[in-house]
Amino acid sequence: MTQTTTRKQVNSWQQLQPPIEDNSRVHWDTRTLLVGTAVGAAIGLAASWLLVRTSRETLGGPPSISTGDALKVGITTIGLVRAIAALGDR
Repeated sequence: MTQTTTRKQVNSWQQLQPPIEDNSRVHWDTRTLLVGTAVGAAIGLAASWLLVRTSRETLGGPPSISTGDALKVGITTIGLVRAIAALGDR
């Protein structure tokens, strides 16, 4: 009786396991998120460095960013994010 019960338990457990995939395809989503995070951080750092450098050279201090300028950058950023997200449809 224990062998039958053990076999049924093992078979039930095996059915709950996800299928094993090719190693090159495993965790593609995690790798994509990590690479995207690293690239986004690098681009953000470069952009802020350029802003600081330009402001120091021209104004000698912090920049005065208007609400309109911030909205323009925000709308452009939303458009860029939508374009990147649309690449997933291909």
